[in-house]
Amino acid sequence: MKRLLPFTLAVLCATTTALTTQTAVGQNANATKQSRIEKRAQSITTKVAAEVDLTDEQQQQLKSALQAKFEHNSSNLNDKMSDDDKQELWRAGNRIQQELLAEHFEPSEVKQINKAVRAIAKAGQLFNGRDLDGWEQVNGTATYEVVDGAIVGTTVAGSPNSFLATKKSYANFDLQFQVFLVDNELNSGVQFRSAQHDEQSLASVDKKHPVGRVYGYQCEIEASADGDMDPEHYGDAGYIYDEARRGWLIDDETRLTASTRGAFKNQEWNRMRIRCEGDHIQTWINGQKITDFHDDMTASGFIALQVHGIGKKDAKWQVKWRNITINELP
Repeated sequence: MKRLLPFTLAVLCATTTALTTQTAVGQNANATKQSRIEKRAQSITTKVAAEVDLTDEQQQQLKSALQAKFEHNSSNLNDKMSDDDKQELWRAGNRIQQELLAEHFEPSEVKQINKAVRAIAKAGQLFNGRDLDGWEQVNGTATYEVVDGAIVGTTVAGSPNSFLATKKSYANFDLQFQVFLVDNELNSGVQFRSAQHDEQSLASVDKKHPVGRVYGYQCEIEASADGDMDPEHYGDAGYIYDEARRGWLIDDETRLTASTRGAFKNQEWNRMRIRCEGDHIQTWINGQKITDFHDDMTASGFIALQVHGIGKKDAKWQVKWRNITINELP
């Protein structure tokens, strides 16, 4: 048998190590996703059990049915699917759930369970698609209205940053929504764990802001650099800016050199996601992870949709949001 040269051995070892590392990373990612699916199924099951009389065995059967649906949806969803294909995917997932429930429950019990599950899902909708119930405007004079099932924010000359905020505060959650930046010139964002400044909070801020000014974490919404657009001034979508407090929480070099700067699709609906668990904050755009870091400055607060001020420009720039849902975490 031929002896392998030291260089060849080194290459083989490096290749084996790289493959092993890739496999481990993939396994860890799958395990994390599976854990989240299980937690979500367990959370819904616990809430259903509070409304419907279920034995321990029935709760396990419900949890298994929910998990099967979530696993089906998660495994088959991809960014290139049309809205119609996504709807068919959801329907297929629901059929899986219903078939499993029918195996273990009486029709009357399935009806009760489905009613409870629908109520839980409705409770997770921050926007009902019809009006602004549950929201209130704080700061600014930009307009917010519901058009064709979406919240449309429109700039107003001379207005400072405007925010449409939830009336409820949230701590740990998984927030998902779709956003369409109608005008690339407009800067926008979604606040989370946010509040309005009072005298106490202003004492720790360098810049002078009025009492009532919205502050806190903001997931940036900004067009990606395209054509003659300056790449240093566009492409920060998904990164976290600490509004009216500390500024960018991700340094300039990291943001400007990241491969994710093109994740936000101009003139299209974009799927965005914000997940907060304790001090762990993560964001995604169209399934691509943008940020993953830890910060414990604020533990809870409202969620708000920002229309950035445009100074004295006489322009009616717009941004639209739809399908805004939240899953509260333990």
